[in-house]
Amino acid sequence: MEEQDLREIGISDPQHRRKLLQAARSLPKVKALGYDGVSPTSVPSWLDSLGLQDYVHSFLSSGYSSIDTVKNLWELELVNVLKVHLLGHRKRIIASLADRPYEEPPQKPPRFSQLRCQDLISQTSSPLSQNDSCTGRSADLL
Repeated sequence: MEEQDLREIGISDPQHRRKLLQAARSLPKVKALGYDGVSPTSVPSWLDSLGLQDYVHSFLSSGYSSIDTVKNLWELELVNVLKVHLLGHRKRIIASLADRPYEEPPQKPPRFSQLRCQDLISQTSSPLSQNDSCTGRSADLL
């Protein structure tokens, strides 16, 4: 859990965030699959060990029926296919799968209307033909 996670769920008071982060550090860490040499034998037992047994039906009906299959899960699959919308649940699942960092889901690119004209010009201008800001007038001397 990070400060940004707390902001996203509506904890706006900095003192409350600090207390929650301090308390979260004392919680036991999620163990990776097979950390003790014993891997769960089924997806239901793995989800149960994470306290996420409510997702068993979703995993099984989406074809994630073996531990080998879930070991390759990524953030986008959790959100879009398995409908795991709660950030804490996604982090718990990813943390249990391997010692890989949690990755944020990709952000949508900005809409065309949100781009500033100057940004477009700086991305598309060539050294031979410079347009004046947003007027579209050529600055070529030829």
